[in-house]
Amino acid sequence: MSLGINISKIRINSQISQRQLAQDLGVSAGAVGLWETGKRLPDANMIIKIANYFNVSTDYLLGLSPDLTSTQEDTYHEQLSDDEAKLLNTYRSLGTDEKQIILGKALDLKLSSSVDTHRKKDIG
Repeated sequence: MSLGINISKIRINSQISQRQLAQDLGVSAGAVGLWETGKRLPDANMIIKIANYFNVSTDYLLGLSPDLTSTQEDTYHEQLSDDEAKLLNTYRSLGTDEKQIILGKALDLKLSSSVDTHRKKDIG
């Protein structure tokens, strides 16, 4: 498979529009369209950025490896649930400030959950 087809396939499977991907990568939607049709190729730095964005290896993007991950020993072989995929895609579509807010809220939730668990143990 070509680079463009792989970018298109991953983008569609991630339920991300060309416009959203372009915005997140800091390029035009036209550039993404040209990549996906094979009329242009992203430069090496952009290929790395795309691979990191979708959490796949550059070898996979380039069609050199059927494995999505960067190494065979990578522990990220498990499939995401629908809710996890939606959360991840939503997070990726946010701006930097909004991402920081989400991370802060998630950490707050984790901390409050941990405190509640300890309180229950102390009461019980």
